[in-house]
Parts: sequence; structure tokens; C-alpha cells
Amino acid sequence: MNIRLDKLKARPRQVVIDEPVEGFPVLNEVAEREGLEFVEPIKGRCLATWAGDVVEVTGRLQSRVKAPCGRCLEEVEQTLHVDVLLCYVPEGRKARDDSAAIEVELDEDDLGLIVVQGDEIDLRTDLAQELVMALPVQILCDEGCDGLCPVCGVNRNLAVCTCERPQFHSSLAELKNFKAEK
Repeated sequence: MNIRLDKLKARPRQVVIDEPVEGFPVLNEVAEREGLEFVEPIKGRCLATWAGDVVEVTGRLQSRVKAPCGRCLEEVEQTLHVDVLLCYVPEGRKARDDSAAIEVELDEDDLGLIVVQGDEIDLRTDLAQELVMALPVQILCDEGCDGLCPVCGVNRNLAVCTCERPQFHSSLAELKNFKAEK
């Protein structure tokens, strides 16, 4: 997944991605830590083009992840779709800013640019970062999932639970009538 800058100057380059997750060590780490499993390889296409002094990489990635539902713990598969927009600037070359209205000098980090050292762009790390950012915080089997009963642990999507709902803790009951003085 490397793009040579000297060849990119001649014409835009299409990058086809069909990589197993094992090729992205950061994704493996995050998946293990979060209890996720990637059930498909990372697939997609990106187009790299020169845009002035900046190399722009645009495209779309997708994969499927499997994880327990955040409420009922049933296994759920979800498709990830990630739109990619990455901008690179070769080291030592500043991005042009012709605007005279800006009095503060902006650097590459301020502009969201990724500095490229050498004559190749390795997309692997930045694409992995885009995928990590697209991972859902919590996977649900359904928006209306009733989850597990906190008393008996039954999946309330599959069975009716007759347990009483837990009551407010008695030692905190005094706070119910608390009024702050101003």
C-alpha cells in the first residue's frame, strides 16, 4: 500500500485494498482490547492525486465486525463503511496559503496535513487510524434492545421477566428531599 511520489506526479494512482486484518497491527490491538472480531478483510479503493503541493488520497473502505451487543450480549455483526480523505505534504515543503487575511502562520498539523518523509507514502498506518475512528462505541443488536434483567440475568428480548425492578438504595433515600440553600 505504498505510493511513490515520483510516479504520482505523472498521473493519479488507484490503490485497491484487500488486506487481512492481520496486516494492520493497530486494528488487531484495538479489536482484542474492545472484544471485537473482524470477520472480513479490509477492502476498498483509494485514489491518490497531486493537488498543488499536497497529495490527496480519497476513497472508501469497508469490513465487517462481530461483537457482543452492548445490552443483551448476543453476537452481532455490523458492516463498517469508512470514507477516506487524507492529505499529505512532502517534508520540507510548506502548503501554500495565499490568503493575506491570515496573520498567524499555520503549520501542517494545524491544516490537518500528514508530513511525508522520503519519497513514498505508506497508507497502512493512516488507513488503520481511519478504521479505528470509525469503530462504533457500542454495537447493538437493535435500537429497541431490552437487554438483560439486572436481577436474574435473563435476556428480556427472548423471555418475559417477572423480577421486581431494583428500588432506590435506602441509604440514599434522604437525598430525595434535599434542597440546596442559596
